[in-house]
Amino acid sequence: MIAGAHPASLARRHAAIEADLDAELKRPQPDFIRAKRLKQLKLRLKDKLAAHLRDTLPHTRR
Repeated sequence: MIAGAHPASLARRHAAIEADLDAELKRPQPDFIRAKRLKQLKLRLKDKLAAHLRDTLPHTRR
């Protein structure tokens, strides 16, 4: 599902989840369990995107 996803689609999903999270936290009585799940999903997507970029960029020696 996410593993073979294109980086642009991962970035769009990450942004959409961030918007959902912001909206949830701005509610008068936020659902903190939902907010925690959104944060975890957002972090997983960020890690997948970082791994994809790390794997596709040329390696440089220092």
